[in-house]
Amino acid sequence: MTAPLRLAALAALVLSLPACARVEDIIQPRVDKVVGAVHNGAENAAFFVTGGRPGLKEAKADRKKRARDAALAAQGALPPFPAVAEDDSPSPFPAAAVPWPTAQQQLAGDPAALRFLALRQLAEERLIPNAEAAARRDANLGALLPLTAPLASPVGLEVPPPPVEEVVQRFRELGGPGPATPAERTWLLDRLLPMLPPARQPLSPPDAAAARQVLQRLNRLAEAGLISPVEQMKELAAVQSLLDSGLLPETLAPPPPPVVAPPKRKATRKVPSVAPPALPAAFGGPAGVHLLSMAAAGYGDIAWTALTKEHAELAGLTFKVSKADLGELGVTYRLIAGPLEPKAATALCAALKPRGQSCTPTPFPQ
Repeated sequence: MTAPLRLAALAALVLSLPACARVEDIIQPRVDKVVGAVHNGAENAAFFVTGGRPGLKEAKADRKKRARDAALAAQGALPPFPAVAEDDSPSPFPAAAVPWPTAQQQLAGDPAALRFLALRQLAEERLIPNAEAAARRDANLGALLPLTAPLASPVGLEVPPPPVEEVVQRFRELGGPGPATPAERTWLLDRLLPMLPPARQPLSPPDAAAARQVLQRLNRLAEAGLISPVEQMKELAAVQSLLDSGLLPETLAPPPPPVVAPPKRKATRKVPSVAPPALPAAFGGPAGVHLLSMAAAGYGDIAWTALTKEHAELAGLTFKVSKADLGELGVTYRLIAGPLEPKAATALCAALKPRGQSCTPTPFPQ
């Protein structure tokens, strides 16, 4: 700095001094800073010009780093910074009477309510905008208020969700640098409480016992801050109206067990007896004895010759071959010896059977 410039600077300072101030008390420190800046370089001069505010240099460096990272993100070298949307809309959830860990314990076994509790905590921690939380709450409110909500309950909310703390932690990770994308965030929210449920189903307590359980559930939902007092009273009035109507049975009888038809039995067809017909009581006609059955009538002569040689009692008798249709068993041919009186036929069989010869008294064929 040249001498004329120094003089001009000092003159300007003198003119701006308060009347009661000593010149050396004010001018000397500033002159020392100017001289130090000249000797120590441009960095100290910049510090002086800015008044020596702490942290300014770090803030400038941080802005430069963000600018570089944004440029790299635009080129695909770095993941983009998470978009932070300004959201001044109020929370769609009323104040809770219990902290969310306690509410999670009270709502155990109520998957739909646990899904709303996770959404409430996401909105509470500003991990999702209140406007989006309100839209998703309205789209699925039928699961909490089936009798008074404008839309019926979505299908699928009865599936248990992950614990609330796991859902919140995942969204915290999505809010920082990393490979997560807005598509993943939306995908997770749609699995929790879909913005556009694919299907809906009307819900209503089937009996008085279930309706009283609904009244108890409303108290738990209100304590958790999932429904407002007005919503609670409307639903309570609707449930109480059902109870007062007398249309609900006290308990819904379990459905009767399914009627199982007995297995169909195949029609049994009467199979003709292989044995020849027996002699009826007081039979007065000629009788005979059935000695054997053959596959063909032509075997009769050969069989009779062999039988007469083996049993002398058959001498003097003749034989006849009688055809018998046995249905599915086919056709057989019976060799019947005779004719005899009925008593004589019975006596002959009594003599032949001990020798192992089959013999049955039967009418002699005419």
